[in-house]
Amino acid sequence: MAIIKRTTGTADEVKILPQNLDFKLYQGDSFDVSLRLKNARREVVDLSTFEGVVHLKDANGNIVGVPELTMNYGDAGVLRIYLANTTMLPPGEYPYDLQLGDSSGQRRTVLAGVITITGETR
Repeated sequence: MAIIKRTTGTADEVKILPQNLDFKLYQGDSFDVSLRLKNARREVVDLSTFEGVVHLKDANGNIVGVPELTMNYGDAGVLRIYLANTTMLPPGEYPYDLQLGDSSGQRRTVLAGVITITGETR
């Protein structure tokens, strides 16, 4: 499981409404996206006290991939979701979610959507 955890620093109350964001790519492509998270006051969230995980699921809800998730502490609020190669995933739609947990153990989904993979043309 690709979990990044950092426990130093002060807690920042997460007031993020879950967002839906879909992606489309071709089979075999790399998937690389960086996101900046902000709280309800539109301030960049300090991620230094959070842990995060991303799950990529099939139509039955089974986890088929755990993309690499990095949190950039030098540039507060930035998350990078990276999947080096999607060759192993057949064409189709793959729901995903990004969850953050705080030091008290509370977990919250901050981003979800569908990654649609189109087969390569031959």
